[in-house]
Amino acid sequence: MSNPWLIVLGVLHLVAVVDVWASQLTRTAKVLWSLVLLFLPGVGLFAWALTRGSAHRPPPEVPVYEEEEEGGSGDREPEPAP
Repeated sequence: MSNPWLIVLGVLHLVAVVDVWASQLTRTAKVLWSLVLLFLPGVGLFAWALTRGSAHRPPPEVPVYEEEEEGGSGDREPEPAP
């Protein structure tokens, strides 16, 4: 009979690969993560566990600044002197 730890490790790797492909990463990143998990099983599984949450977060929103009504924003050219 197989070692139960090897079965657990195999299931964890399967979960990691499925999780990578379900994430919002680019296709290139998904392929690279899959290759890392395949060829570096110990390091790849540990790295996936550390970075798992960041692949499923939505991208941060960029703040939108409204222009000031008086005083300007400082990016306009100065008015010529009379």
